[in-house]
Amino acid sequence: MATSRPCKTSALSRVVHNCRRVNAARGRRLMDVTLDETVKRVLADILNIDFNEINDETSTQNTESWDSANHIQLVAALEQEFSITFDVAEFESMLSFADIVAIVQSKL
Repeated sequence: MATSRPCKTSALSRVVHNCRRVNAARGRRLMDVTLDETVKRVLADILNIDFNEINDETSTQNTESWDSANHIQLVAALEQEFSITFDVAEFESMLSFADIVAIVQSKL
């Protein structure tokens, strides 16, 4: 019968562990970029506005095409894109690009 030896952490396993931590952090940053870009794409498509002009300040107050009918389409498109659902309070609080990103992020 083999005797068990205490597990020693090798230099290689420490490097692998550190790489995994770094990659996980990068993955979170990449997810944020991808989330922003995906929300921008949906906004641009539904509101018929230029993708590159969308920023955190883009809102119902300064985007002429962001009316109530397009808001309903926008929310439906976001639900489909991310496979999530929004409640009435979330629906009503999506007043800017930044609001949408924060709400979608909280659902993922």
